[in-house]
Amino acid sequence: MKKVIIDVDTGVDDAWAIMFALNSPELQIVAITTVAGNVELDLTTKNTLRILGLMKADNIPVGRGIDRPLLRPLKTGKIAHGDDGLGNVGVPETTRKESTQHGVDMIIDTIMKNPGEITLIPVGPLTNVAVAFLKEPSIAEKVKEEIIMGGAVAVPGNITPAAEFNISTDPEAAKIVFGSGMPITLVGLDVTRKTLMRSAHIEKLASLGTPAGDFVSRSAKIYFDFSKRRF
Repeated sequence: MKKVIIDVDTGVDDAWAIMFALNSPELQIVAITTVAGNVELDLTTKNTLRILGLMKADNIPVGRGIDRPLLRPLKTGKIAHGDDGLGNVGVPETTRKESTQHGVDMIIDTIMKNPGEITLIPVGPLTNVAVAFLKEPSIAEKVKEEIIMGGAVAVPGNITPAAEFNISTDPEAAKIVFGSGMPITLVGLDVTRKTLMRSAHIEKLASLGTPAGDFVSRSAKIYFDFSKRRF
């Protein structure tokens, strides 16, 4: 079982990623850290806590991270995720608060206390990871691996012909991370465009009659509508 830190900018896709990870027998989520990206940091943090509440996984620490890219203004992806970042489907609120520990320090401390054991999975902009490395460069040697969702290598980008959202939101952070020496696996649009969720999948989830199935099936609508408008 992999011990993982998931670093998220929780819009719809990251919410699904958290839910999938929670149900994976291969993963033990030891921490989740939040970063600005799909929506502003306040919402990515709030949404992460709401999804954990929905999944009855309130024992996982959530560290609030950095609220903007390193050198440029934040441009969110609300057009694809809705004003609340979760498809505007009314996910229940939670009274739970994030950890008092900053997300960057949570990344550093967790890796340093578990050398060679932690898989770091950033599925948003790489701001938190870059700052963690700048603050404590030895995490590059102590992290087991880093699996990044981002980039577009042999396919067009989804922001410009060459740029994918997560990397283009904070390219300076990405440059730091890719040059850090961490053992990196990049899962870019080359992969994600081949692993499609289709209408039949949505209908099956909706038929489960569970809070998780209901959320995924309803929040998918904004993605489907956005894809139809854009492509």
